Formats: sequence, structure tokens, C-alpha cells
Amino acid sequence: VKVPVVSKGDCEFFYTESEYYRNQCPRGATCRHVISDKQICAGEIQGEGMCHGDSGGPLMMSVGLNPTTYFVVGVTSYVVSKDAGGCGSGVPDVYTRVSEYIPWILDTIFY
Repeated sequence: VKVPVVSKGDCEFFYTESEYYRNQCPRGATCRHVISDKQICAGEIQGEGMCHGDSGGPLMMSVGLNPTTYFVVGVTSYVVSKDAGGCGSGVPDVYTRVSEYIPWILDTIFY
């Protein structure tokens, strides 16, 4: 499935304004969903994206001149609850940003 990468600001807006997260916010409080620099959002296409059980799966991108070469840029982390319209609900999916963990990955595999 091809899904677009979503900016951090747009992703935070989607999550903060979603009915699911508004219902999680204590009455009278203002809640804001924060996407960290160690995360990347993709999706927001109705009917496409990750579903429950997809955790740990890759977000891959074609980078450079060769469109058939793909790199893992994210690892599936979370999506809005199915009860809130998850699984292609139109709310971006959140992935762990692999580039933020390259030093740890290299230290671990070359221990």
C-alpha cells in the first residue's frame, strides 16, 4: 500500500482533533497529542494504512535514483483505536523513525 508521509504538525493536529483523543482528555482540559522527533507519520488515506496486528512492520521509501531500491525508514508503532475508526480511518499512522536509532543499531550489530 502506498501512503504519504505526513508532517509532524499535521499529524499532531489529526490526533489532537480526533474524536477518540478528545474523549480521552479530562473534562475541561486542553489536551494535545505530541509526535516526537523519534517518530514519523504516514497515511491519512481513507481505507489504507496499518491495522491492529501490524506492529513492527516496515514503512519503506524509495530513495535516490533507483526507484526499485527501498529503505526501511519507520517501524509500525500505533494507529487510532479501531473503535475510533482505525485501520485506514484517514488518521495518520505513527511509526518509530529508524534514522534516530542508527547509532544504537550499529552498536548492537557490531558489538
